[in-house]
Amino acid sequence: MTAAAVLALPAVGTPHAGTPAAAPHTCSVQDLMLSWAGGTAKKGGTGNQDTAIVRVHNKGNTSCTLRGYPKVTLKAKAGHDTESLRETPRTKPETVTIAPGTHTTFTIVFLSAISKDELKYAIKPDKVDITLPGNRHSASLNWDWGPVTRQQSATHPGNYVGALGKSLKP
Repeated sequence: MTAAAVLALPAVGTPHAGTPAAAPHTCSVQDLMLSWAGGTAKKGGTGNQDTAIVRVHNKGNTSCTLRGYPKVTLKAKAGHDTESLRETPRTKPETVTIAPGTHTTFTIVFLSAISKDELKYAIKPDKVDITLPGNRHSASLNWDWGPVTRQQSATHPGNYVGALGKSLKP
């Protein structure tokens, strides 16, 4: 082999300067803190379609990613009475990277029930369970917005959840 041919061979096992770092891992619920964000519905209910905004804060030491829609279940009576919310096609999921100490949000849209007729078809949740994409374990938040009209079996439900990192209006 000539010297020119040897120089043309690539080096094996040598890291190149500028090699991209490994992509952040999927966020684990243990590294996150969920809370209600500003702009959330009026406590006790309004009788309208309202929004509740959930803040997903990275309390861990490394960046992580989430993509998709959280699974959201309203729970009442110690979890025996539930209403699962569907994903809305109005927001398309994208990968969201959450650096340590920062947050993203997602929106829950729901039909607040206050009239006598609405209350016949309502769930009276005291908490909401949230399972983030890529996680098996859920986190719970207290529900302070009063009864919610059931929509789980509706063709076009008025209760739904948006994708992570996307704003959503009713």
